[in-house]
Amino acid sequence: MKTSQLKAISTPPGARSIPPRRGPMPPRRPAIPSLDGNSSSVPPIKVVDGLETSRYVGAELPGEQILVYTIHDGRAMPGDVVLGSGSALLEDPAVASAYRTERDWGANLVARHLSRHLGLGGFVKVELARALLDYGRLPGCSEPGMPHLKRRAIFAPVSGLLSHGSKEALLSRYDQLEEDMTRRFVGKRLTLAVHTYDPTDSGGEPRPELSLITGPEQRRERAVMQSVPYGSLFPAELHETCDRNLTRRMVRRLESAGREVSVNQPYEMHEGSVELRAQARLFYIYLRGRFEEMFPETSGRSAFQRVWAMLLDVSGRSREAGALLGFLRRSGAAPAGLEWDFAEARQAHCEIQRFLAGNWQPLLREYRCSGERPLSLAVEVRKDLLCELDRDGSVIGLRLDGDSNAREIARQLAGAIAEYVREPLTATGAPSVRTMPARASRVG
Repeated sequence: MKTSQLKAISTPPGARSIPPRRGPMPPRRPAIPSLDGNSSSVPPIKVVDGLETSRYVGAELPGEQILVYTIHDGRAMPGDVVLGSGSALLEDPAVASAYRTERDWGANLVARHLSRHLGLGGFVKVELARALLDYGRLPGCSEPGMPHLKRRAIFAPVSGLLSHGSKEALLSRYDQLEEDMTRRFVGKRLTLAVHTYDPTDSGGEPRPELSLITGPEQRRERAVMQSVPYGSLFPAELHETCDRNLTRRMVRRLESAGREVSVNQPYEMHEGSVELRAQARLFYIYLRGRFEEMFPETSGRSAFQRVWAMLLDVSGRSREAGALLGFLRRSGAAPAGLEWDFAEARQAHCEIQRFLAGNWQPLLREYRCSGERPLSLAVEVRKDLLCELDRDGSVIGLRLDGDSNAREIARQLAGAIAEYVREPLTATGAPSVRTMPARASRVG
């Protein structure tokens, strides 16, 4: 007998069917205002006059060897940008949607616990909302449809709503961040960026709970070096920003604690990443110091100063540096009146290039093992470990156990990191004396 016939016999005509008995309702999970884009008490993006683009959350302690920071968990918009763009920016629903989907919800929570477990006074937080300005990209504007990892710092929908003046005001904030973060990277043994990512990829496949981002794979290093604007003298070997021993140690510890971990998934260090930009800038500072030790007479020459300024402009914000770079690549002419100056700069660039080529191995060995080069690592934490998500994957609030989950993840990360940082420098192969020759013959 069919199931439909059985139901007809067992249920008298006109009788109401009894719904199946349900289990107890789950406890209500209150949304935290700072994580709730629909909260009436806290607007999705807050407008701040005189906005400080980044700040140290906590009390910074002297001599800290580790820098923990977040760049994508901010929610502020500078007042001058709003005034320069009228009300369209705040009223556009696409901006509100981008704010909710682009923000690394929960990253600040993990960073706060991680800094405490590492014995730091706090962490650095970029206050700007990512939907307004993405500090993890190269400066500039992107049109709609640009691939995620190829887009610039200002992207759709905001890029189509901002006036030219507002874009320039935003990019000036970018320059401030670049100067501040470079200063904070100096003297650190390790810099650690905390991000959060969606539970699934674009194809709906689940992602691991954690991912460690360390740099491009070796087979891609040369290709990456050619694609970045600061790649003319920047060694491909430095694109891997973190010691593999630390990465392996962290993977072992996290997996032994029952965590799902991947490395360089769903992305590697891309051309606009904070880490690669900082590595390039700090390497050129180091290279300049070693070059001027060998050739002190060059430190006051304008041709060399012009070249160092070009190399240090890793984000391509200086027009003069860009003009010189184009001239050196033979893709542009020298500006009128600067033909002779640019010709001297070409000779200076050749001398620096020959110095680097002639001392390639000792320079890299010393720099990679010295305190002048901080290791850089980024950690992605899956958002659903910290936040409640709706059916569309948007964050609606903090999980009841979100704070305890963040604390436990931070504790597990900190264990391997602290153990690694406490090791003496000699354990990592750092030379006890300079390996550079005392004096090289002058070239050119």
